[in-house]
Amino acid sequence: MSAFVFVGSSVSENIRHLLTAAVSKRMMGVRRIGCLLSGELDSSLIAALICKLSKQWNLDYKIQTFATGMPGSPDLADRKSTRLNSSHVKRS
Repeated sequence: MSAFVFVGSSVSENIRHLLTAAVSKRMMGVRRIGCLLSGELDSSLIAALICKLSKQWNLDYKIQTFATGMPGSPDLADRKSTRLNSSHVKRS
């Protein structure tokens, strides 16, 4: 028996559904929501989903994003956090 529930007619629809369900499940806590944001594809996708769901759920605060970086490294996380309108903290 498969552990996955297929809801759409395409692979991309199913991936979107399963990823959104997984992120949504982890947002069920009673504390403020935050995530580590590197600025790369994987963390940016999760952070974007968190921000989208927080708007749908009418949360009354900005999602918190956190980043660590090396001096002189590209600042992708800062650009992504600005675009997501998150409350961003960076540590070097």
